[in-house]
Amino acid sequence: MLRFNNKPFECLKWEGLLSSAYALLGFSLEKDLKALGVALILDKGAEAPKYDCLEVVGPKDPEPSYSCPIMAVNGAANLVEDYDILVSDGDGAHEEELIRASKDRFLFLHVHGDNFERLSALPLGNNVRVTVQLWYPGLFCVPALSDGHRALVLARSLAKEVKVTGFGKGEQDPRTKRALIHPVKERKVNVSNALYLLGQFHDLY
Repeated sequence: MLRFNNKPFECLKWEGLLSSAYALLGFSLEKDLKALGVALILDKGAEAPKYDCLEVVGPKDPEPSYSCPIMAVNGAANLVEDYDILVSDGDGAHEEELIRASKDRFLFLHVHGDNFERLSALPLGNNVRVTVQLWYPGLFCVPALSDGHRALVLARSLAKEVKVTGFGKGEQDPRTKRALIHPVKERKVNVSNALYLLGQFHDLY
């Protein structure tokens, strides 16, 4: 079992915060529940490699140092040729990158209510571990609201040292998505940051 701060992820505690966050953002927990059946099918139960260090690379002008193996976050995979792990919900990373990572590298694929039908059509390989927002038997719940924070949680569970590059405030590289973050997306990132810090400093996980 992957661990964070030497404890199993406690997603039942997380769900109490998540329901409040979803209400604030106008998202649907019911749609996420509907996605769980597809998530079970997509999940290959693959075991992610462990590292001494990992560099988490985001999609904003990514310039990794390559001093550690690379964990690409979403659209960063379109720009960084040499990465080892991809963390994505398919909203930013090209479909061919999702497929390539699932076959030749390692893919943490986040499945939720707005993407499960599209992701279920992809011819994915076996190097896949599905992540979800809700606790469910046989699935890997990671308590984080955004791909960036999800990558940080995962990286800290896989490596002794974590470096972070390629994240900007309020902007995304236009080669990966939009030039400016939509207000709803920006609100989601802000809420995700608050929940991530709450988990860090108040021992949620």
